[in-house]
Amino acid sequence: MRLWCSSLFFSLILVGCGDDPSNLGLGLVDVQAGEPFVVSLVPTAFEKSDDADFTGGFLGIITSIQRVGAARFLVGSTSDPSLGLISAEGRLDFVTLEAATDDFRNGQVSSVILTMDLNYVYGDTLTPVTLKLSSISDAWSASEVRSDTVLSIGEEIMEISVDPTTDQLEIELPDDWVSANDALLRSESLSDDFHGFHLSQIDGDAVVGFSAGGSFLRIAVASDTLRVAVNQILTAITRDELATPAEFLLLQDGVDIVRIEHDFDTEEIKNNSIHEAVFRLNKAFPSLITPAGYYRPPLETVTLVAITGDEESRTTLDEADVDDDGVLAFQSINLIVAMQNTVLGRGDLVRFELHAPIEDNSLSVLFFERSPESGGPRLHLTVTEVRQ
Repeated sequence: MRLWCSSLFFSLILVGCGDDPSNLGLGLVDVQAGEPFVVSLVPTAFEKSDDADFTGGFLGIITSIQRVGAARFLVGSTSDPSLGLISAEGRLDFVTLEAATDDFRNGQVSSVILTMDLNYVYGDTLTPVTLKLSSISDAWSASEVRSDTVLSIGEEIMEISVDPTTDQLEIELPDDWVSANDALLRSESLSDDFHGFHLSQIDGDAVVGFSAGGSFLRIAVASDTLRVAVNQILTAITRDELATPAEFLLLQDGVDIVRIEHDFDTEEIKNNSIHEAVFRLNKAFPSLITPAGYYRPPLETVTLVAITGDEESRTTLDEADVDDDGVLAFQSINLIVAMQNTVLGRGDLVRFELHAPIEDNSLSVLFFERSPESGGPRLHLTVTEVRQ
């Protein structure tokens, strides 16, 4: 499966386009063109996908070390009075990016401190959350992992109390755990043989999120300290969703993907030139119950993805923010290219999908209007008829 790809996935020679994307369809075929006109297409399907959202993230090394996928992991549980019970379990693994000294290799570990940057909260912000830190017995991978994955948990190490309003946690691992893992923590095979930690909730009414880039292990011996970076994370999420009004569609980051299908086999656009493509939809504003101290973050940015014929290739077409009027408008050259290839019969576009940016990995929510009359989704195409 090819994920997080932002390059153009349909081959197309952009003749005469220049810097103006409105000219993109011109010159595709040697024809006489008519006057441009606009076609508005209403989706034949606008619904939640059966597939869960992607929540895995890892360090990729191409020309430099960079993060791929989710940059945050979540843990906790909250009973949202309007949306239902939602729970998250997170895990993180580590890699040594710096060489350990001989003093470190030959010493004895005196302390291990897990530092985690807290940068997200969903739920009750007024009361602490109690988390369980557990070991992980087997190697695992965060690549292409979705939020409905089932995770196994090892032995409990300790409990952690978290203030949802704090910025950073420094957790000193118990002496008995440090002693039992002394040789492993100092070994050259730490990155391969140590599989990280699993975090789950014991008590509380909030889900908290931690930055992968701001989290690390600090392993100390008497005369030296080794800092070990987080190299992969993932989040498993379950939700017992309450019924929402039929006129709205909920997109919740970390859980939902919205699928959108169109009938492109229409004479108005078939074999014609596409000069502009805008996919537009409106945010809905249902009445939600929000108790004092309860925070339900809004989802402000959405990604539009093209799914091609084998349903394994995912190409990012555009990313849009909700504007001040509650409108999302996707408009990019990538979208024009996708549509031009589709109407010319060159592409294998199956559908579009909407999801939150994968790197954000949150539980933030956004409701869409379903009905076209109320601002539901429409694909607006500026078309020129091709006269052979």
